[in-house]
Amino acid sequence: MNRPVSQPSVIKDYDKLDVSFQERIRMAFPLGFEDHLVKFTDRAGNKVSALPFDGDAQHFLIRMTIEQAQYLFADDEEEQEEEIENDLSTNPEEQLD
Repeated sequence: MNRPVSQPSVIKDYDKLDVSFQERIRMAFPLGFEDHLVKFTDRAGNKVSALPFDGDAQHFLIRMTIEQAQYLFADDEEEQEEEIENDLSTNPEEQLD
């Protein structure tokens, strides 16, 4: 991801973001986060993985583990499957043979 030099970087934990911002991130990565994570060493010397994300005025590094990235994507897939099942059960004429 190329970003302007003047665009500040902000490191945030995924689970501390508001829900609407989490949704923006999920929409930007519909196939999951895992393959987009970068690793770096934070100020305290800890190895960290994060998802780079360009916001409107800032560049974010959304801190998450690989396991968390996998879980979030799996959770999205389950929700989508449930929505499809609910749609089919409420609209039986749209069911496929």
